[in-house]
This record gives sequence, C-alpha cells and structure tokens, in this order.
Amino acid sequence: IWATNSLQSGAAGADGTGLWANGTSRGRILGSKKLIPATNDFTVLLWMRTTNTTSPEKHLFTNNRGQAGRCNLSQDATPGKMTWWVNNTYGLVSVSAGTGPAVDDGVWHQVGISRNGKTFRLWVDGGIVSSATSAAANPAVTQANDWFIASNASDAGAAFYGAVGTGYALMDDLRVYNYGLDATAVANLYSAFTPLPAGTPFAPETDHSAIEAATGGTVVGHLPTISGES
Repeated sequence: IWATNSLQSGAAGADGTGLWANGTSRGRILGSKKLIPATNDFTVLLWMRTTNTTSPEKHLFTNNRGQAGRCNLSQDATPGKMTWWVNNTYGLVSVSAGTGPAVDDGVWHQVGISRNGKTFRLWVDGGIVSSATSAAANPAVTQANDWFIASNASDAGAAFYGAVGTGYALMDDLRVYNYGLDATAVANLYSAFTPLPAGTPFAPETDHSAIEAATGGTVVGHLPTISGES
C-alpha cells in the first residue's frame, strides 16, 4: 500500500494495530486493479472506528475516480450510515443502510459488501442491513483503476474518510474474498473480534526525524504485517 499524508499504523485496532487516517490521508493498494472481479462474486470486509458526523460521503474502500463502472464503500452523506454504490454505466447498484445502524459512535464496527450474482449485500456488525439487485444483465465492476482506502481514487484525493470534524478515523483488518460469504461466515468473523478495544485512540507518532536522520530515508507512512497472512 502506498500510504500518503500520515496514513499509518499506531492506533489500537480491532485486530492488533489499526490504521490512523487524518483529513488528507489516503492509501493506494498498488497493483490492485483486478482485486475485485469485474462480474464474479466477492466479499469485502473491514473494521472502522470514527466519530465523524459530517457530510458528504467518506470513502473507506473505493476505485472511484469518475470512470465508468466505478464503485465505493463509504460512510454515506446521511451521517453515520454505510453505503455501496456502483456507477450506472454498467448497471446502477446503490445499497444504503437506510434505517440500519449508525457507525459514527466512536466504537469499532465491522462493515462490508458482498456480491452473489447480481445481488449486492451490505453488512454491518455481522449482519445484513440492506441489499439490492441490479437490473442489468451482467453488472460489472470496473478494473481500470487501483483500489484505495481512506479516500476516493482521484489523483488529488477527495471524499476523505478522516475529513475535518472526524476527531479520529481508524481502520483495521481489510479482507477481500473471491466469493460471496454467507451470513454464518460473516457473523463468525464479527464474533471473532470481540471484545473490542474501548477508550479514545491517540494519534500515532508523526515526527520521524530521528529515524530519517539515521537511515537517510523519508518516512511516508507505514503498515504492519498481518499475523498468519501474506
């Protein structure tokens, strides 16, 4: 992940060390254009923690830079709600939490999206909160751009997850599966991370002058490895 503008580890996460995002943080998952299949089933799950109550939308996982077939999993313009959106060029799909649970209460929440055929399901805290089926014969997710976390995928960046007014915005345990998980599997993953950390997280160290002087390099962000995975 190419991390910029202080997207870095250092905050207590749902599974070890979580990522901290400020008002301009973003991360590009290099070489990820085909991370999400264009037309086959998949599941994306991650953990988030924020006190963001501002509008508009805040992108958590996205390839949206204005291209046809762009997508984003985001905290919606309706404060505190999650949504998944696929551009209508290839079959509009918009799945919103609607009256479902809010996720801006400062505790960790598992959120995600899964696809089974033409049906997309939005997940919050181990359960389905909404679903939508595309009217297109074969709705496609574009593979023209890398996937990003914590902002949209434009060169300048926008729709920042850690936008001003957030207080803090954390992420952890991003998982991508090449099939649609069922309700039992998602619920089991959710339960595996309880009890979750409490308390207000602290910003990670941003003064890297000592290590930069020692190594002659420049710290632009850092991410921990995930135990047991590659």
